[in-house]
Amino acid sequence: EPFRCAAIKITQKNTDNYDEIRMCKELFIMRVIGLAGGHPNIVQLFEATEDSENVYIIMECLKGGDLFGQLAEQRYYTEEVAADKIRGVIDALAFCHRLNIAHRDVKPENIVYERKEEGTLKLVDFGVAFYSEEPDAVTKTITGTPHYIAPEVLLCSEYIGAEADVWSIGVLTYILLSGEPPFDHEDLRTLVRKIKYEPVTFEGSAWVAVSEPAKHFISRMLDKDPASRMTMMEALSHPWLSDRINLNKKDLLMNVQDNIRAFQRRLYWRKGINAVMARNRMLNGITLEAAARESKDDSSAEVRSDDAHVEQEGGRLSRPRTWKSAQSESPRKAFREAMN
Repeated sequence: EPFRCAAIKITQKNTDNYDEIRMCKELFIMRVIGLAGGHPNIVQLFEATEDSENVYIIMECLKGGDLFGQLAEQRYYTEEVAADKIRGVIDALAFCHRLNIAHRDVKPENIVYERKEEGTLKLVDFGVAFYSEEPDAVTKTITGTPHYIAPEVLLCSEYIGAEADVWSIGVLTYILLSGEPPFDHEDLRTLVRKIKYEPVTFEGSAWVAVSEPAKHFISRMLDKDPASRMTMMEALSHPWLSDRINLNKKDLLMNVQDNIRAFQRRLYWRKGINAVMARNRMLNGITLEAAARESKDDSSAEVRSDDAHVEQEGGRLSRPRTWKSAQSESPRKAFREAMN
């Protein structure tokens, strides 16, 4: 058998961010995909094992970077190229949905190239995926990435994971053809309201040369009513993907690549700001705790912090004892506040 490159993910068990149940669910879903024969557009799990300290996950090694990273640098980018890219991802999700698996976090970062030289696109990270033995089983878990979350998820209602995946693909396709998300705002509360209540539009110079079948394809995916959306199988047979004659093959998407770069920079900037704010809050928590220890009357001093407890070791910050809470509960709280 020829040599194959593999990536090994090592997860420590004795840390507060180790979630055994979530890891077991992810591995189970990957096993189900493997037993069904796998898919060329889904990352392959080779093996998983553990010892007393770590869990070792051995999987296919992907070296090409994520979808938008390579797309922004592509020289020749047309609507036809965009359709070719999204087709493989939709086929992978259609395969998952036939197995009653919903990914629930479809976004550019979870669509990765096999290699740098325009390799195959692979769907990765099934950490929040949902599986049920019953087709069309519903869930109420709020999960995903803000720009790509379906409105029914944000409405805190029961939803079918496969339908939410369709919405995410609709958002992704919209960005591939315009370079901008269909709903966007700096403020999370406003962004959530836009996703829940505003209709999708095709305004701006980027849409002038995009074909009508492409716009119809996106509209069918970004239907606020999940029951009216296309399924992934229906998307594969839509004229925009099935009939290449309908595609605009002109080299017209140069501005789209510029828009994607700008969108990426804005997201990275937001992440940087959030990281600095989180670090400042943790440092502030240490200062407050130090002040409490130095207080002469501890019984009368009430020191509170909204963040998890942070310890200082050797001049460096260690992870908070409730790191899982710090990572998951705060975003969830922000989403629930935005929904009220």
